[in-house]
Amino acid sequence: MVDQRFTSRGLALPSLAGLLMVASVSSMAFGQEPEPLAEAPPVVGSSLVELHRALAEPVPSTQGVRVASDLTLDVYTIRLDGVLFPLDMPNGERESDGAETERLKGWYFRGQGRHVLKPVTNGEWRSLYFRSGIDDFKQLETEFTEALIWLDATAARSIVADSVAPAAVATSVAPPNALDAQRLMEVTHGSSLVDLPLRIAAAMRNQTAVQAGEGIAYLLTNSEDPGPTLVAFDQRGVLDGEEVALYVFERDGEPEAPEDAAADSEDQEVWSDPGYWYSSRDIPAIRAGSEFGEGPEQLFDVETVTVRSVISTEVDLEGEATIVANVLATKVTVVPFELTAHLRVKEAFVRKGEQAVAVPFVQATPEEGVAVALLLDEPLLFGDRVEILLRYAGDKVLVDDGVRTYRVGARASWYPNFDDLAHFDLTFEVPKGNTVIAVGEPKGSRTQDGKVVSHWRTKTPIRVAGFNYGSFKEYLAKEENTGYQLAVYASLGVPDIITEINGAMRQQSAVMTPDQAVAIASSGITLISQYSGATDLGVSLEGLAQSALADAQNSVQVFTARFGPSPFDRLAITQQAEWTFGQAWPGLIYLPYAAAFGTQARAMLGLSGMAEFIDEVGIHEIAHQWWGHLIGWKSYRDQWISEGFAEFSAALVVEATGGQEAYDAFWRSRRRNVLARRFGSAPPAWAGPMTLGYRASSAKSPYGYQGLAYGKGGFVLHMLRDLMRDVRVEDPDAAFFTMMRDFAQSYAGQEVSTADFQRTVQKHFVPQLNAAGDGKVDWFFDQWVYGRSIPTIHSELEWESAGRGKYRVYGTVSQSNVPEDFVSVVSFYADLGKDGVGMFGRSAFRGEMTRNIDTVVELSRKPKALMVNHRNGVLAYDN
Repeated sequence: MVDQRFTSRGLALPSLAGLLMVASVSSMAFGQEPEPLAEAPPVVGSSLVELHRALAEPVPSTQGVRVASDLTLDVYTIRLDGVLFPLDMPNGERESDGAETERLKGWYFRGQGRHVLKPVTNGEWRSLYFRSGIDDFKQLETEFTEALIWLDATAARSIVADSVAPAAVATSVAPPNALDAQRLMEVTHGSSLVDLPLRIAAAMRNQTAVQAGEGIAYLLTNSEDPGPTLVAFDQRGVLDGEEVALYVFERDGEPEAPEDAAADSEDQEVWSDPGYWYSSRDIPAIRAGSEFGEGPEQLFDVETVTVRSVISTEVDLEGEATIVANVLATKVTVVPFELTAHLRVKEAFVRKGEQAVAVPFVQATPEEGVAVALLLDEPLLFGDRVEILLRYAGDKVLVDDGVRTYRVGARASWYPNFDDLAHFDLTFEVPKGNTVIAVGEPKGSRTQDGKVVSHWRTKTPIRVAGFNYGSFKEYLAKEENTGYQLAVYASLGVPDIITEINGAMRQQSAVMTPDQAVAIASSGITLISQYSGATDLGVSLEGLAQSALADAQNSVQVFTARFGPSPFDRLAITQQAEWTFGQAWPGLIYLPYAAAFGTQARAMLGLSGMAEFIDEVGIHEIAHQWWGHLIGWKSYRDQWISEGFAEFSAALVVEATGGQEAYDAFWRSRRRNVLARRFGSAPPAWAGPMTLGYRASSAKSPYGYQGLAYGKGGFVLHMLRDLMRDVRVEDPDAAFFTMMRDFAQSYAGQEVSTADFQRTVQKHFVPQLNAAGDGKVDWFFDQWVYGRSIPTIHSELEWESAGRGKYRVYGTVSQSNVPEDFVSVVSFYADLGKDGVGMFGRSAFRGEMTRNIDTVVELSRKPKALMVNHRNGVLAYDN
């Protein structure tokens, strides 16, 4: 029997059927009572539940078999010389003819093992070279004495054939006890692979268009150097969107050497090395010209996500969600999704047709993370239309800012997140006196039984939903040129953290000296001593609102003109008590509290160095309405299309409001972010190519991801703009922005890859892009997206009058520290004083070379100085 209602603290949620009917009957009026849900049978035992338990807590037999074998899978070879102890696993699966087949084999290995990884892609080789610190790095070779091994039937046959003898275990190899395998499994805790059992179960049991049962293997070893290692081979790319993946776990939570340590500029925490990856397609795919996968095969095409959230005590939440989806895979028995650890699943149902069936589920512990999976004995098949119904509840899901404003800590998992574009239908019940600001359009609000009930629905599919709620002051505006409706919601009071800082300032104002500063432990902010006489940190919420509205109006106007319309015609901007973190949802933006600080307040808090971030964060987040929400990205390797494009877009607003000088300063700053050391760490440019995505960050370069995805990603567009500029026409940038608009509108509502963008640039090819002489833009993407090299450009130029407004320019320009096929198109500038800075020529450089310059140019006045690459049309080091 299915309970139709469940309660907590006396507040009843509407029935699960209510949510189902809202999703399936869009014309139903808000608040109308739906028909009851058909009864579902009780949950019964599941072999998949047993499989997950066996994967999470493996128990080996003490009776093993000898093995002396090499197993070679793609780029990876493992040598085993020891004993394999079978794991107790529910491997059997009944097929339609009644025959039993083995889908999964598991072993605990003890003995002498060795694995060798030979990187076959240049970017991945450079990443391992950088992380390993080995000067003559060619391949990764490690030894181990223990391993957990999971193989499908195909891989199992290759390792046992002619090499395993059913004999007594040699006395030199001690049999394991019950905790040995579990101890090895624990190395995954605290990493990004805490849901490893779910990943393995999904890879082995789900069947996509690519047969998942061919050559799948997972190996977890206790390697001493470089550290515990997981190696995975599966054609679905469950681990990270590609077929071959190696992950080395962190060692003792500390950097390998003191020189690898780096301090974060905001909180001064020391970074530790989280481990490192190798990921790629398999060798046949790479040889066929497809180096990178585009993410795991999709299991579902989600149509609608309907969520009802009841917030009973400011920060606690109960919810019911219905996900309506079409099955894309051949067969699905493991249904993974994410839900914050603060929320615990209470019940789960799957409905296919008329009958809703209660299903078992597994959920990561609060210490492990957000992974949840439904485990289905009756598989879902391609073409099935299903409804997944979930009930969950938890406390401390939201954060209280101390001024009756509340924000979601789990920004992507406060509801069951299936990571797909969908229409969202959201209902919130919050304590009376509060306002909800959510994604989508408001569809009604009412007060009932001491609660404010509001309803929101999206017009277009979105990937992720968000909300804030609390007591706000609303500021409204309309962008006249685009019709965009704009609203800023500011807190009515002062957050707890500001109260703490003001208290500390008053307490310390009488005793601070010019050489002292007060550290506020709860905020990580240092008060600068030169303002020791200050006793109050003034924050202008009115100023924040007006500044945010101005940024929004400018941004929306610039982005619409340059990229075309956004699918969202309204934008809500809410303040949150985060110092340095902003985020964009479709139609909804969170601004960090630092955006409310004026120049003096920033100086008092030691935030003067963050002026650029504070001034530009709102513009960057608004740009995500186009780059991130109008179009998304296919895999982590393509995420620079969101962040780098938003960074470039912010530069366009800076240019529109501050002129050419401000635009040039923007790129000088981003150049430092990519090329400079911070706190002794290696420059982000050294970490590898942009296609590493978040994997570029490590103890050696903790800002690797930010520097590459944001800074270098923005630079890719800036350099393309510079290359495509034609100063001979009325609008020199017309070709570039026509290309950008085409890209945004052609892929609207889709997820794009780097290859998609490259095809768009190729479609809009102009002669200035023909630096390689083959009519293609491959050279540019190979260097700047898939490559790691940064040139050094050095110039020694002089000039002399050639009469009648003409000047002879002579000297040398050189390019160095690049491969022989590296191409740069370098621009030459003259500082003409009152007439400004103008470009008077370009020259291409290939490899390491020095070019002698001797030419006559016509200029409007005598130059004050001659410059090369003045506007950073090439991301380069100076020498």
